[in-house]
Amino acid sequence: EAVRQRYGDLIELAKQRGECRQDMPTDVAAAMIDIECSAVLMRMAAREDPDLLRAQAMLAFDGLTESP
Repeated sequence: EAVRQRYGDLIELAKQRGECRQDMPTDVAAAMIDIECSAVLMRMAAREDPDLLRAQAMLAFDGLTESP
């Protein structure tokens, strides 16, 4: 929970700076970041292709900044 709170704080800061979608609920964005980072770390430990992991993470995180 503390990690998601920190991600939420970063999302709020990014919203204030215009770097993040304003229409995305902060708690949803924080949960998505937490889940995606955990998944990437687990897949890295399983020695999956780093280029594929990077591309998939970029795709996932792109939704935080794209216009609806």
